[in-house]
Amino acid sequence: MVNCQNLVPNPSFELCQKCDNRGFKELYIGEGANTPIDWTAATFGTSDIRSEFPRTGKRHGGFFLGIPKFEYLTTKLTQPLIAGYTYRCIFHIRLQELNAYYALDQFGVHFHTGIPNYPQAEPLSQLNLQYETPNDEYISDYSYKNYSFNFVACGGEDHIILGRFKKIGIGDTLFVGKDRNINPNQAAVYYFVDDISVELIDSAVSNIVVDQINLCEGETKTVEIPDSIKLASILWSTGETSRKISIPKVDTLWVEYKFDDKCASIRETIKINRKLPPTLSISGDQFICTGKSTILTAFCNSCSSITWNTNESTNQITVSSAGTYSVKAKWECGEIIESKTIRAQSTPKFEIETKGTICNNNQLNLIINFEDTPTCDSIVWNNGAKGILQKASSFGLYSAKAYCECGIYSDSIIINPCDKIIKFPNVFISQSEIDENESFGPYIDKKDLDKIISFTLTVYNRFGNKVFETADIQKRYIPETNDVSQTFIYYAEINFAKELNLPKESHKGEVTFIK
Repeated sequence: MVNCQNLVPNPSFELCQKCDNRGFKELYIGEGANTPIDWTAATFGTSDIRSEFPRTGKRHGGFFLGIPKFEYLTTKLTQPLIAGYTYRCIFHIRLQELNAYYALDQFGVHFHTGIPNYPQAEPLSQLNLQYETPNDEYISDYSYKNYSFNFVACGGEDHIILGRFKKIGIGDTLFVGKDRNINPNQAAVYYFVDDISVELIDSAVSNIVVDQINLCEGETKTVEIPDSIKLASILWSTGETSRKISIPKVDTLWVEYKFDDKCASIRETIKINRKLPPTLSISGDQFICTGKSTILTAFCNSCSSITWNTNESTNQITVSSAGTYSVKAKWECGEIIESKTIRAQSTPKFEIETKGTICNNNQLNLIINFEDTPTCDSIVWNNGAKGILQKASSFGLYSAKAYCECGIYSDSIIINPCDKIIKFPNVFISQSEIDENESFGPYIDKKDLDKIISFTLTVYNRFGNKVFETADIQKRYIPETNDVSQTFIYYAEINFAKELNLPKESHKGEVTFIK
């Protein structure tokens, strides 16, 4: 888009808040005629705003262009120039007729970045010009002459400077006066300027190359700077200087270019993205039960089509037999393949393994170990516990059932006692702080009571007479109050639950009663 707005503020010098009653104001570095500041001087030379010979309006600018001093007019543009954009600058200039002795050539224009502040009286020969009137084309008219030129901005220029930027040499002056006796080194050369404009006439793209390029594995591409973009120089990171190059095997590529030899180099970087294939996956059960089917689903976010080795082209397929199922998917750089092996699930099997011991008041770990890895909803032990791990602290039968997709798994294990389950004391007394010591009977852990299906205990005195008999394991013998200290003989038999596969226990011994 072309914007015809003039970027030069107060282009005809009409606004002059500090002009005197003659319409005159002398300008200095950083000091102008208006607030906010527009036109100022760029050097020690004091350029002016005047009102004698405007081209249009009431005022115009003026300055000495050498012999004996160099003056410049400068102002800040309404917006900085944009790199690569083409602008047109127009200005009008004439020689002051009063006391004119010499005319000059090579009047120049420079676009500056930052505030021009050059405390010097010499010409600003250190600056690169965007425009200079032709050598030997002397500006000698007493009427305004129009100059116009186009230029490509380097980018960031925000001030314009007008004046003569070269020292006065042989052939740079043209005598226009009447008295040739005047000393050329003392003859002041004064010029008027008016109606200055800077306008955008052509906008280039902000970037001359793309930000990034995507490449498939093994793919070859080129990157090119359009011919429509005028450049003074080109340099790629590969060392090439042409507009079009093949993309090398690198992660980044840069190009440096100049819109004009006077401009600084601009670098643009291109990121090279090596495309990686998308993730193709197959979800579904790893096992299939006999007589059942399962669903396999292929996932690929960036794939355009999917084909299974079953010739199906949907994301989901139903399979009813074991085997390897593969799927082929297309993406922008080619094809990718993924496969999944489904194994037949045989009759569910597992076994209970033991780790540790129940002896010495320890706990024994019971762990379910599956032959395969079936999908199971729950595992329940015969004591109501759930999970693959069960802790056993006493002997007995432990069994578990696993309710799984292909059926019910089950196994059991018998944990044998470390020693005899029932123990009898060898002494009991008539008076004790512990009630249990005042009677005679077996000792058994309460958690093992339900494992005993029958029990008998018979007690005889020293004469062989039966004094006590019971089939209740929790019932105990208490001597008569008039019994004396003596030794009894006892006999006991215990039968365990059949599933424990434990032999009958018999206990026979002597126990002393202390009165």
